[in-house]
Amino acid sequence: MATLTFPAHKLCCVRGNDNDFLLAVTGTCIQSLSRSNGELLDVWPRVSPEDSSSENDEENERPSKRVKLGHADNPSLGREVSELSEASIEIVAEGKQRQKGERRRPKIPDTTLPHITHLVVASDGKHAVAITAEDKAVRVLSISPRGRLRQESLRSMPKKSCAIILSPDEQIILTADKFGDVYSLPLHPRADYQRKVEQPQPDGVFEPSASALTVHTKRNLDALKQQQKQKQKQGRKEGPDFEHKLLLGHVSLLTDLVVAQGSVGGKLRPFILTADRDEHIRVSRGMPQTHVIHAFCLGHTEFISKLCIVPWAPEVLVAGNGEPSLCVYDWQSGCQMSRFDLRDNLRGEIDTIATTGTQSREKLCVSGIWPVTVSYAQSNTTASSLLVALEGLPVLFGFQMSGFELRHIQTVVLDGNVLDVVQTAQEEVLISIDTIHASGSCKEFRPGDTLDTARIDTFTATTTEHTDNGNSRIDEDAKTSAIVQLLPSKRAVKHQIRPIPASQTTRQDEPLENDTRWKKYEKPYSFIGELIYGLENLRKRRGLPAEDEEAEMEEAQIGDEELEGTSERA
Repeated sequence: MATLTFPAHKLCCVRGNDNDFLLAVTGTCIQSLSRSNGELLDVWPRVSPEDSSSENDEENERPSKRVKLGHADNPSLGREVSELSEASIEIVAEGKQRQKGERRRPKIPDTTLPHITHLVVASDGKHAVAITAEDKAVRVLSISPRGRLRQESLRSMPKKSCAIILSPDEQIILTADKFGDVYSLPLHPRADYQRKVEQPQPDGVFEPSASALTVHTKRNLDALKQQQKQKQKQGRKEGPDFEHKLLLGHVSLLTDLVVAQGSVGGKLRPFILTADRDEHIRVSRGMPQTHVIHAFCLGHTEFISKLCIVPWAPEVLVAGNGEPSLCVYDWQSGCQMSRFDLRDNLRGEIDTIATTGTQSREKLCVSGIWPVTVSYAQSNTTASSLLVALEGLPVLFGFQMSGFELRHIQTVVLDGNVLDVVQTAQEEVLISIDTIHASGSCKEFRPGDTLDTARIDTFTATTTEHTDNGNSRIDEDAKTSAIVQLLPSKRAVKHQIRPIPASQTTRQDEPLENDTRWKKYEKPYSFIGELIYGLENLRKRRGLPAEDEEAEMEEAQIGDEELEGTSERA
């Protein structure tokens, strides 16, 4: 079987003073690419000798064999990564301590790096913030003018983050986790921050607060029995040992997070919008009044997967969900102004595309909403549209927004499932394509002879206007009535993305599709599909008792932890 390599499942455009860079996340690595010629500028983390030498050539330092991933001022926050592994596990027999003079047992190398799930870049192009899954870490990277990446800090969160953004002044990181909490972290940790001092915990016999009279379900009774067997009190679990603040919380799993600015009493104030699995969108005031709930945006019947504040109409919120549909809100009042049902309005196109793969037509969800704007300095006008993708389908839908109404204007069919979209400064739109899975599937791999390295298609965003006969033509004057459409670019460059083998995600030599640990959970994704997709896991199992649904979710989480690996056990 051909070697599977990660596609570029996250894209970010860095707009520098001299040159534009493209940051592409390929599994466990971030690759920096030149937009002018597609040249590979850097790969982070640097796990090969050529990567380490390129870093030292830039900084004129002696090459080092180990790379520090933690914060320089606090080594306890980071880990050292060797050339072939990020961490290693020391095997010590339970109940036996190493005696004085006894040789230390050899460490077992682990070639698994944490997967990068989210990436955002500051508008000045000097810093990027990445989220890694297995160690639940928030990593801040500096970006040099030559496109080199260097980690400045690493901070491990209590729970795995599912969304990340920067505050309007880009000095604070906002993260949302899967337990419903939103935290704020400074972009640059303060050196004078007073860290917590661990307090010794008193010894004593552990007594569970619950009893057989207050616990009724079978699963909870089993948990109570395990607690009763525990004889020693466990030490109190301390929070993160770095500067952070809990801003707000939901009672449900969070799915997305955005910031916006609105007028209150004639003054412009910040707001934080959060979406969860239970079909709620909460509008909270910005810092330091995040405990104040301003409004709710309701009306969804399935989980909310994506939020988008329209840049050219900041009072408008477009939310995608698992119905799948697009709901348009006046988010300050919480009023739903319109709704576009993708399955009903685009049934013919979706059915035609979905039948080519294994993706169920009955279980589709919005995976991305991207605003695209074309500006023309000569006429001082702009034209805009929204691009929408459905998880596991090789298609992009273009929408024009008029007030609070959405109108479908274009369907772009691609050679593979859409993973991410980004617009560059040159009015180009880059689309990352899934090169591992078959088109229209999140589970089946492509045949070995059609596998390819990470692929990014380039389109040109142009303005068109419709003529009386129903055709369209390019509108060179960019009239205000024009709409934005995507056309294949004639000057596209080939991005020299380094292949990142997907085999490093497993500790077995067998192919990923034969991984028995993964098959027993019967998820709708392949092993790699779970890392680059995963939205379908948010869908509630209708008709199941609450206890059974909770058990399914717990079992899925246990499966995730089994497959995560080193960081949880190191």
